[in-house]
Amino acid sequence: MANRCEAVDIPDTQGASLIDGVINRAKIKAHKEEFFKAEAEKGSLRPDWSTEFKRFTSDKRNYQDAVIVLSVGPYNAIPAVRLGLPEDEWITLSDRIRKYHECTHFVCRRLFPEKKNAVWDELVADAVGIYAAFGKYNPRVEELFLGIEDGRYVGGRLENYVTDLSGEERAAVLSELADKISSVLKDFDKVISENSSAAPFELALLLEDSMKELWG
Repeated sequence: MANRCEAVDIPDTQGASLIDGVINRAKIKAHKEEFFKAEAEKGSLRPDWSTEFKRFTSDKRNYQDAVIVLSVGPYNAIPAVRLGLPEDEWITLSDRIRKYHECTHFVCRRLFPEKKNAVWDELVADAVGIYAAFGKYNPRVEELFLGIEDGRYVGGRLENYVTDLSGEERAAVLSELADKISSVLKDFDKVISENSSAAPFELALLLEDSMKELWG
């Protein structure tokens, strides 16, 4: 569904998908019934549904929905032992991270449609998920998710966002991103620590407001 019925390899590190623009025909049907009822009450014998349909569907918010699909399992396919947690606890935390991560994407895409940076979006969504699950932010956990150690890329989810590159160019970009992200995560930690009483999605807004300063 997310890939329009095309066979696509899904990375082990991807455990969820936000599918936007799903046509909800029930909403169109319900509006049609309401329209004809209102027209009948006004005494209209020949309601112009064709014109009303064009008006109604001119705004996608009237009939399109978003569907969030979540899997069950360790977040980013990272074993519980790497976080020093019992398996069952890590599965529970992973579920919470995943839910808040995808909901953050949904909220931010609605509020900041002009901001389109895949890596930044992931950093913010993960930050909210980590904060919601653990009650605090931990940049080391985020580095583990992305596959970063000591400012170097060592293999992980970060590679999912440079799929248009290959070979040495891809390796160079991953190296640059890893170094930049390590620095940015320290800033994330500071912003979140200074707003530790904020609700998870409030943190998303704070981070988005800081994008230009923190990410460039």
